[in-house]
Amino acid sequence: MHSFRVGISALYLFSTLLLAACAPDATPDPAAAVQALQKYFVALTSKNESDYTHSICTDWESQAFLEFDAYQGLELKLTDLACRAITMQADEAQVTCQGKILLGYGNENQEVDLSRRVYKLVSRDASWQVCGYSEGASATLGNP
Repeated sequence: MHSFRVGISALYLFSTLLLAACAPDATPDPAAAVQALQKYFVALTSKNESDYTHSICTDWESQAFLEFDAYQGLELKLTDLACRAITMQADEAQVTCQGKILLGYGNENQEVDLSRRVYKLVSRDASWQVCGYSEGASATLGNP
C-alpha cells in the first residue's frame, strides 16, 4: 500500500510539473514584440521579401505587400528607430516607434514619420508578427 501511495504522489508531482512547463507564459515579453517590429522595418527598408514575409501575419499580407511593392522603386533609409510596447496581452501587442523611413526618388525626398502609427502585433507559434497599423489617435487597429 505504501508503494502505491508513493507512486500516486510521484505521478501527481510529475503531472503538475508537466502542466506548468506546458502552460503559456501569462506575462509576454514586450522586448520580443518590439524586436519583431524592428525586424519588420529592416526587412521593409532593405527590400528583403523573404524576411518581410516572415514578419507579417497572413491576415494582413495583401495590404502589407501593397506597401512593400510601392517602395520597390525608391531608395529607402530607416533612421532613428526606437520602439516600445504600449499594451501587451497574452498574444497581442500594440507598439509605437519613433523614427522615420526616408524615401528617395531622383532629386525628390519624402519621409514616413513612424511616430504617427500604432502597430498591432500578434504572437503565433511563439513568434511575433506585424498584423497592421493605424495612423493618428482615432484610427482603428487592424484597418491600416
